[in-house]
Amino acid sequence: MSTKIEWAEESWNPIQMKCTKVSDGCKNCYALKMLPRLQAIGHYPKDLSEPVLVDSVLEKPSHWRKPRRVFVESMGDLFHESVPDKMILAIFMAIARSRGKGHTFMILTKRPLRMKSLIDKWINDGVTFHEGCTGRLPSNLWLGVTAENQEQADKRIPILLKTPAAKLFVSIEPMLEYVDLGNYLCDTWIRGGLTMGRYLDWVIVGCESGQGRRRAQQQWFTMLTGMSETPLFIKQMEVDGKLVKMPEVMGKVWDQIPES
Repeated sequence: MSTKIEWAEESWNPIQMKCTKVSDGCKNCYALKMLPRLQAIGHYPKDLSEPVLVDSVLEKPSHWRKPRRVFVESMGDLFHESVPDKMILAIFMAIARSRGKGHTFMILTKRPLRMKSLIDKWINDGVTFHEGCTGRLPSNLWLGVTAENQEQADKRIPILLKTPAAKLFVSIEPMLEYVDLGNYLCDTWIRGGLTMGRYLDWVIVGCESGQGRRRAQQQWFTMLTGMSETPLFIKQMEVDGKLVKMPEVMGKVWDQIPES
């Protein structure tokens, strides 16, 4: 379905699942709040003790004619411990099949260790995701981690940067404190700094939204605008007590997206 998430054009949830909270950023999770309503109107099954792969949804990208930026599993975490390996592989295969249509698929996880371990295994085993592509991921797949604070950034980003994908990105949303990304950006890499062998291709930031949201200071966003030449997308920010989508910061709207 089309999405209101500003950095994507489509959300795609072929796996119906109930995620669980894993860190402080999950406290006010929108997906867990939405799930009962979706179950009540029949869009999700009542029993989600085990994830369900919906084949009709899995094949939808093959029918999209216009190229789209797609947020994969916006209602959960694809690498949640309850999701079987074979379901995740089915997602990757579907992404590979749609490679010629110009779609870009973006996966965000708070569980990068499982993501890296599984991808390493597939590559070492020589899994063929599509013709002519054995032992490497589809080129239209971007991988990212959520890092709501410095602790999670320093835990998750180094694992992400060791994961082989066309683009690697971080989403600092909800932004619960200023996050210093200096060790993970291109400018630091050029200067010989620590980047775990690679660097981030994209940074998304946004304050928390919804009832009970935790405040983010405007200066945190301002500081990030001068961090490097890395594409930056400021999704939302609190201005004078109000949530503003795509705010103007330092005289401009930060809506940068890497080239596919």
